[in-house]
Amino acid sequence: MQAEKTIAEFNNCIDALLKRVQINYIFCFSNRVEIDKWDFDNYEKYLGDSSHKITVNSALFLNSIKEPYLLDEISETNDLNNKFGNFHDFVDDQINKLCKKGHNLYDLNDLIRVAVKKIDKHISNMNYESWKKEGNVLDNENILFLVIGNQKRTYRGIYFEIECGLYFDNSFAFRRNLLNEMKYNLVDVYSKYLLLPHHRTLPKIKYTCSDSDISILIKSLWHANAIQDNNELKSILLKLFNLSDTEFAKNCSEFARKQIATKFLKEIISVLLPPGSEIVKKKNN
Repeated sequence: MQAEKTIAEFNNCIDALLKRVQINYIFCFSNRVEIDKWDFDNYEKYLGDSSHKITVNSALFLNSIKEPYLLDEISETNDLNNKFGNFHDFVDDQINKLCKKGHNLYDLNDLIRVAVKKIDKHISNMNYESWKKEGNVLDNENILFLVIGNQKRTYRGIYFEIECGLYFDNSFAFRRNLLNEMKYNLVDVYSKYLLLPHHRTLPKIKYTCSDSDISILIKSLWHANAIQDNNELKSILLKLFNLSDTEFAKNCSEFARKQIATKFLKEIISVLLPPGSEIVKKKNN
């Protein structure tokens, strides 16, 4: 269905953007002009003293070093702006359109809340202190290249302090702003359309029949033309009975293939149409 396709595309976009916005590589260029290998080894020992810091006169922050067209700050910035702009267009067009239809509102409620929670996690870790910690919760590569003259060293664990001026602050702040704009856009959608009673406040209904039986029961109500907002009803019932859309679709498909009434369905029929009822008499006649 179109709604499920849009929701899947939204989730893919969120995951791709959160991965794209991360800084995986930092290039630090020192103001020293020339240094040979022997000097660099001694310089590293010098930096190992916590009282010593390296002064960086320029820096480059990249997500990937595999894309030749994204190896400078301007290209990186423009690409990020374009990708986040495309996401805002997608939300304004597809997600807003889906919300306005009034279908799948509980699913969309969950979708936005989970997305905002993911974004918040990335915002809180979008700073240099989090970046340089080993075992970063965002699982970045976190590689720093120190370039002095014609020598370059690679570091996966940063043991020295860097005097970097505004380079680091601005690069992380730029990405935090992108994430915050992304979050505020989703919060705006949520506040307009999706301030609903959360489904976790609903009870989880226990049952002794099979989930296939429950699926057929839900399907019968879902396809009842006399019930308005039947898509919303389906979503609520699936939550009540703790069934996923995938399980529901599989059970309905299996029932359609076998066309066998289970004990549970026979019990429902006997309750609705007990022996001796007028409807049964008319049917038999």
